[in-house]
Amino acid sequence: MYAKNFSNDINSKQTSLGTFRAAEVYRGRFGRSLRLDGLDPENSNARRRAIVIHGASYSNPNVIKELGMLGQSWGCPSLPLNTVNAVIQKLQNGGIIYAYR
Repeated sequence: MYAKNFSNDINSKQTSLGTFRAAEVYRGRFGRSLRLDGLDPENSNARRRAIVIHGASYSNPNVIKELGMLGQSWGCPSLPLNTVNAVIQKLQNGGIIYAYR
């Protein structure tokens, strides 16, 4: 299953498309996380929507085996817990991410 709907609307719980710049690291509900700033009209609300990269147990490839798909975040790019810190380390303070359909 792939995402079919995308949104920049606050409280949409959907992923935004476009180019994001990685900003600062912080510790939040999901542990070490990386804030993202949207650079396009399609993701300009990323900061206000609290769209961040974070680790999540539901992003583990084993979940695909169990459910037939990864778990779903509320619009954030979530990564397996064993890889999130390495990705954050590489992207923090200016790395670029491009999300597309």
